[in-house]
Amino acid sequence: DDDGFLARSGRASIEKIGFALGLQVTGGSSSVRDAWLPMRTAGATARAMLVEAAAKKWNVPATVCVTKNGEVLHPAGNRKAGYGELISDAAKIAPPENVKLKDPSTFNLIGKPIPRTDIADKVNGKAQFGIDVRLPGMVYAAVKQSPVFGGTLKSTFAELSKNINKNNELYIIPNGVAVVSNSWWRAKKNLEALTIEWNEGANANLDSAAISKQLATDLEKTSASGFRNVGDADAQLKMATKKIDAIYEVPFLAHAAMEPINCTAQVKDGKCEVWVSTQVPSIAQWKASKAAGVSGENTTIHTTLLGGGFGRRLEIDMIEQVVHIAKQLGGRPVQMIWTREEDMQHDMYRPIAMSKFVGALDDKGQISAWTNRVAAPSVGFDTMQRLMGS
Repeated sequence: DDDGFLARSGRASIEKIGFALGLQVTGGSSSVRDAWLPMRTAGATARAMLVEAAAKKWNVPATVCVTKNGEVLHPAGNRKAGYGELISDAAKIAPPENVKLKDPSTFNLIGKPIPRTDIADKVNGKAQFGIDVRLPGMVYAAVKQSPVFGGTLKSTFAELSKNINKNNELYIIPNGVAVVSNSWWRAKKNLEALTIEWNEGANANLDSAAISKQLATDLEKTSASGFRNVGDADAQLKMATKKIDAIYEVPFLAHAAMEPINCTAQVKDGKCEVWVSTQVPSIAQWKASKAAGVSGENTTIHTTLLGGGFGRRLEIDMIEQVVHIAKQLGGRPVQMIWTREEDMQHDMYRPIAMSKFVGALDDKGQISAWTNRVAAPSVGFDTMQRLMGS
């Protein structure tokens, strides 16, 4: 809704940076908005190259050729060629710089109801989500993390390993404990049997009441970032004969996607492969390569279907965790799955927020002015620290 200079500049800058870095990212319901023009341009460019390849093949001008249903047609000569037949020749042609986009009046598919092509595979079970990945020799990992954000492991490896079943393996990960076994259920049950102690850290006594109190204090601060100012609402409120005010609060909220957090990885022979439901393939590759200690060229991300994303699959915590485990497994692939309890307790939550509204009504009962103040954590700042930080 914010259409100010700063907002427009910010959006334009992020778009330019994303294109310059070649980032593959989808979040904030931005896919169509961000990719609409680039994808149209890419399609039109490929079409022009295929037409040029066909025209050269038939020794006719490209302007007399048309395309339809995956084929290039030369109506006058009653000739046609499928895109597949032309692809090798088209690849040798330099892409045109200023390609002409199709006029919207000639759209055949856009704007029309088209059945999804993935429904059948999702119904019959052929569709592969992250949790469906199966690899030869794969083992499974269950993890336990500090119940308090920012907490660290207090128990030692020696203390925990005393209670590890001989068929399971224990690993310490940066923010918790992992048990690896030949089935996830066995790994989970052995992990549950461990008595794990934590250093809960600075957030040990933090609770919802303390956070709400802080938000209420922040609401009354005089300094704030302006979102939109139209007219003189304060003056209207002072003159109003009837005012209404209210304070609304929303809690932290988990994404609660249908598919629990999971990720599969293999680190072998100087290469890292990751199978993951992710909204950020580019950042996933970067973080996986850093965690594995191999180059980006030797790191491959296999993007599976997402069993619900909602922004939670923008995160890379599950990737860093499983790669850390995979590094210690001598080349064996490992699939890590969080329990639903871990999934809810360690979500990257929709932020808590408190909002105060004050409105004025005129003598006809119509709204003459209103103000709104909001206190909430910064979504963007926090997300960028997690995703782009070292």
